Amino acid sequence: MARRILVVVALLLAIRSWAADAPPPSWSQLNREQQAVLMPLAAEWDSFEPARRKKWVAIAAGFHKLDAEQQRRLQLRAQQWSQLSPEQRSAVRERYRRLERLSAEDKRTVRLMWQAYQQLPEETKAQMQKTKPAARIAPSRHRPEQDEPNPDQSAPKARD
Repeated sequence: MARRILVVVALLLAIRSWAADAPPPSWSQLNREQQAVLMPLAAEWDSFEPARRKKWVAIAAGFHKLDAEQQRRLQLRAQQWSQLSPEQRSAVRERYRRLERLSAEDKRTVRLMWQAYQQLPEETKAQMQKTKPAARIAPSRHRPEQDEPNPDQSAPKARD
């Protein structure tokens, strides 16, 4: 009896290992439900790296557990992501990595700033989006000592 259990466990572990190493499915290999969930990514699916495809398949597997608003938001985000250029995606990933490295207090500050931003009128948000990112969030770098004349520079000569 114990030997049978060991054989079954060994087989299950082998199957699990094989499934984990299996290449992620191409778009045509996804089932209808997965394709429906991942539709915003359809055009680029087969060009995704295997790890990224596995990640999206896992997301699709949990899709039915989300409420309607979460499902809508997930599909909207997937659509927005699919419309970004590779450079924009890289910039988003880097921004995410930087945010992840922030202290808990800094993360709280960013969250509060984001909530304040969301409360702004749409016109103000649109105006802010037209400015350079650094100008939106960086404090002024102006220092008062920059206004004082430099003694090493010669003063302009007065005309007679």
